[in-house]
Amino acid sequence: MKINYIKLFRRLNPVARELFKDKNKINKLIDEYEKMAFNKKTFTDFAKELTLIFGLLKDFLSGTYKNVKKKDIIMITAAMVYLVNPMDLVPDLLLGIGFIDDLSVLAYVVKKLKNVLDDYEEWKNNNIFV
Repeated sequence: MKINYIKLFRRLNPVARELFKDKNKINKLIDEYEKMAFNKKTFTDFAKELTLIFGLLKDFLSGTYKNVKKKDIIMITAAMVYLVNPMDLVPDLLLGIGFIDDLSVLAYVVKKLKNVLDDYEEWKNNNIFV
């Protein structure tokens, strides 16, 4: 099954834009996704990227990090909305294969935002004591 990422993110964009307006809702989504992602062995290959994504969102929401575009935050938020939904393209309840689409969406976001994540990682490393 091939995922049409552009179509998927177009569909999720309105929800992500609405969440973007409410920092509390995004923080709840981050908390929910962190619990899910770090408790699933499936996501261990993306541990570094997930840590960067969560850090980026938290630092952006707190106003500590501003070198990120709104559209990138919305893309990350849209991906998290998709990933926390247990009834996505391949329901997560299907043991063994249910997270394949989730990993694919995560890989797509990491690839699309590689430069953004690299810049954030460099900033974070240079501001470790901030």
